[in-house]
Amino acid sequence: MAAVFLGGHIAAALNTRGRVLQLERYVDRSTGRLAPSWLSAGVAKLFNTASPQAALGGSAGVFALFGFDLCLGVRSGLDLLRRGASEEQVVGEGLRLLLGLLPVVSMVLSEHRSLEAGESLSVAHAAHLTGFAWGVACCVASALFGGGEETRQR
Repeated sequence: MAAVFLGGHIAAALNTRGRVLQLERYVDRSTGRLAPSWLSAGVAKLFNTASPQAALGGSAGVFALFGFDLCLGVRSGLDLLRRGASEEQVVGEGLRLLLGLLPVVSMVLSEHRSLEAGESLSVAHAAHLTGFAWGVACCVASALFGGGEETRQR
């Protein structure tokens, strides 16, 4: 799990394209979307180049863990259906899984909306989404390359 957390943080720190996108959306919002897109993109790239890399907190790593957990939940749900569980088990376990995963999905969708709307520069929405994608990728890699049953324990 430490590799997922740290990897999410590193992936977010290296995602200059995501930072530029967030800056561009922020410039668009700040100008009332009146500036031409080439100007917003240019200002964002210039600002990203001229400003030192802001330090990231641990939130990108936390979102990586969210992504990993969401993927594990989906895998657990698929395993439940594959093993031919009774209708009661599918409903009960499926509901438990769904209730556990809905807050994660809600947070990720909120981060995406905030990034697209250019809401803030103080919150690293692009970093959160990058961390989440890293966590999902780690879970998929674990499933494909030998993350046995112990990985799926929730």
